[in-house]
Amino acid sequence: METIHLHSYKKLEESVCAQAAALAARFGACTVLVEGLERATNVKKSLARAGVGLGVGVETPSSWVRDLWETYGDGRALVDALDRALMMRATAYDLLEQGRLPMLRPTAGVVELLGKLVKLAAPQVRAHVSRERLSAAETESLLVASSYLERLDAAGKIEASEACALLSQMGALSGCAVVVCDCSTAYAQDALIATAGAACTLQLIDRRQEAGSKSAELAGLNGALYAPDFAHPLEPTGAVRFALPAGRYASGQLMAQEIVRALQACQGKTAALVCKNTASTFLDLAPRLANLGVGTRGRVQVKVAETAFGRSWISLLSFCLDARHETVAQATDFLLSGFSFMSLKAAQDLDGRMRGWRGETLEDALTDISAFSQEEHRDFILAVEQGKYANALKLQQEWITRQSSWPSFYRQLQLAACVFALQAQERADELGLSVEAVLETLQTFAITSNCELAPAEGFADKGEERWVQIGTQRALSLLPAASFDLCVLADLTAAAYPLAADPSALDELLVKLGAYKDPAVVAATRKAFGGALALADSMALLHRCLKTPEAEEERPSALFDELVDCYRSDPQNFQELHKEYGIPHVLVPFAETAGEERVAQSLTPQKALEPQGAYPVLPAGKLQRFQGDYSLLLAASAESAPHFSASALEAYLSCPYKWFAQRRLGTEAVDAQLNALAKGNFAHELLCRFHVSLKEQGAVRVTPENKNAAVALLGQLFTAFVEEQRESYKSDAVFDTNPMEHWELEHFRACLQDFVGWEAQLLPEFSPWKGELSFGKPDQVQVEYAGVPLVGSIDRVDVDSFGRAVVLDYKGSVGSSYQFRQKDQEGFALPAKIQALVYAQILRRAWGIRPVGALYVSYGAKRGIAGLYDETVLHPSRDLLGIKSDYCGTAAFLDELDRVEEAVALQLERLKAAEIEPCPKSGACDYCPVAWCPQRGGEGGAR
Repeated sequence: METIHLHSYKKLEESVCAQAAALAARFGACTVLVEGLERATNVKKSLARAGVGLGVGVETPSSWVRDLWETYGDGRALVDALDRALMMRATAYDLLEQGRLPMLRPTAGVVELLGKLVKLAAPQVRAHVSRERLSAAETESLLVASSYLERLDAAGKIEASEACALLSQMGALSGCAVVVCDCSTAYAQDALIATAGAACTLQLIDRRQEAGSKSAELAGLNGALYAPDFAHPLEPTGAVRFALPAGRYASGQLMAQEIVRALQACQGKTAALVCKNTASTFLDLAPRLANLGVGTRGRVQVKVAETAFGRSWISLLSFCLDARHETVAQATDFLLSGFSFMSLKAAQDLDGRMRGWRGETLEDALTDISAFSQEEHRDFILAVEQGKYANALKLQQEWITRQSSWPSFYRQLQLAACVFALQAQERADELGLSVEAVLETLQTFAITSNCELAPAEGFADKGEERWVQIGTQRALSLLPAASFDLCVLADLTAAAYPLAADPSALDELLVKLGAYKDPAVVAATRKAFGGALALADSMALLHRCLKTPEAEEERPSALFDELVDCYRSDPQNFQELHKEYGIPHVLVPFAETAGEERVAQSLTPQKALEPQGAYPVLPAGKLQRFQGDYSLLLAASAESAPHFSASALEAYLSCPYKWFAQRRLGTEAVDAQLNALAKGNFAHELLCRFHVSLKEQGAVRVTPENKNAAVALLGQLFTAFVEEQRESYKSDAVFDTNPMEHWELEHFRACLQDFVGWEAQLLPEFSPWKGELSFGKPDQVQVEYAGVPLVGSIDRVDVDSFGRAVVLDYKGSVGSSYQFRQKDQEGFALPAKIQALVYAQILRRAWGIRPVGALYVSYGAKRGIAGLYDETVLHPSRDLLGIKSDYCGTAAFLDELDRVEEAVALQLERLKAAEIEPCPKSGACDYCPVAWCPQRGGEGGAR
């Protein structure tokens, strides 16, 4: 097959007319294959102008194969991309369930790779027998692909690559002529073209020599690109400009301003915007340009999962298909998406309700969603609940169509996503495939939609409007040179446009199957870039971000570097380049940059926000507005005045900054979780119930004699309490929703039963008197400690026959930090843990009972006991199971309680001055919610 290389679009048009005319005259008919529908239209116009039309057809390679198969095929329909994705996934998961894929896991990426394999090489997959050169993963890949082709046969469909092979065997092209006009063809299509009576390829090498540009600088740049003359570098005149934002947050605003400025400078009305991601670029730039008097249009491509509707529907499906419903995050995403048929207030209320309860089932959730939705839309939730997803999507489609208040481009994009989702669901229903196959397909598939946003009202009439055409390099580079006044080449980073691609696993497998075709990535990328640059008639604007979203240096694309090299005299002299911008110093006057200091202005597509005034920034730990009344910093509720709890007091002493962030700003998680806090509350209540039940059975405490019965009793109460929690609808409810949580609860039960058995040896002369002894509320004993009011409850108080008491504070674990004194401590120091000491002082003051111990005991997997005790009354080995007397014993117990309260009062003077400076004690930084703190993380205080 003859290949003719050409260097301009004009020469290409002339050559295709000449070749088509000659071959049509010789064979009676000729087919011209072109890249894309726009190129097809242009070629048809060229043929008509040249008087070449009779017997000459213009097709894209895929439409050409489709027409040939409809004429000569065996009746099977060519499979499309949607059917391929659905059936390939179903085939892979069937083989996985049968245990025939010991290595391969059919992830979305693997399914996509296998889809490309059969699309490109279905005949080779069928014919390949020998497996000597294949790895185990490749062998399993071929097994899946072969099984897919069998499923395809059963469905009466065929891959286009296999259709090409069959058409070749039939001799469908004998006596026919084909001209391949600068378009990419697959390996199977090349094999079919080779069987034609005559064929030739017209290859456009580059468009650097094309004339037509009004700008001498652009004409020179087109000629010098990829072959710069360093002895005669280009002289910048302003026809080539640069937009270099500091990062992506400043990118949209800067690019919109520079596009408008460039159009004004060249007095142009049209611009081509060449970018990598057409959808995100359109959504970011179109509103900004509209407010500046410029319209935007383009055919954008976006993944269904990246559209607002796609995210909403995928979230709902994911929640419905999650058998365990361990999280309501997917349901929440649907509720707040705007596609849930409920008001924002109702969505937020329902979100809080669902997040606060771990026991939410699918039936509960759908019932709640239906109840909170508007009445006329409850048929949608009913259809989802019944598994009639196609009906639900039809209702969504009708609703989106009626949203006349939405911007037309936005509504059209959501409608396209909804229509595709409906098409995928109906196709899956026809093929008998599961909804899981549809879900995965929606997460990987892309849709294409025409989008347009006109200039905002108040600008020139339509005849004077300026428009920007958005598209990819590959699509726009097919247009004739000098088609636009301005060409904007965006996203020129190495991440967006790598000049070379590493061989993939698919490439290696295609090589082994003998069906690999070199994509010539470097040549194709350079040609597309050069073709896009040639679109500019008057000016070109090059855009690249200087920083990544993580504020790391963003490397420029090699395409960008090759272009600016045309302005350099010595490519080895890096002194020619601006250190920050990466362009020669001679180009700096024609470059604009923007920082990200004013994020609000950078992000908004509307009118720039004006600063509303200056606000003083206080040092960390200062709260100026509370200095008049520190009680505003305390917790308050409907049942009690502003107050502290003993645990909050301890938290404040460990680090005031952490206390304020957790207790007063409420930075804790909003989701209900089976965590240590929930299990701690559960254990406290259960142990209180246990001792009450034990007394009701006639036993005052656990002893070695009744230990076994006591352990059994706790097990029974544990089971009953878990079932009670299951129906409680409390955010900290403790119950199991899956096998892992069931195992966790059984382990928790065993720990508590071991703890009860351990109690038989603890304080043998004492018996439980009160559990959860509350104070501080209006109908309870009022208590003040260290000058502040306290509200709370004491976990447990044990008393002996002399009326002396020991405070027991339950903990999941007890370590050295719970000791009254630390190793190598000299003199008095305020302990890290003071809750039990506070409770002992309250017991002494409010109830008139003499405390002789303030102890922390662990009900967790590892037994532990610490705190402070009166060694004139209690013996460490006889009463306290070997507690460390050097760190926990004292002969002046009551005096130590007073000293602790005095020390706490001194610390709280800072609180009364509204000072919450970060000053963490040992361990306070663990799990602290403050991301930046001047006292943590070394220099700068970062985490």
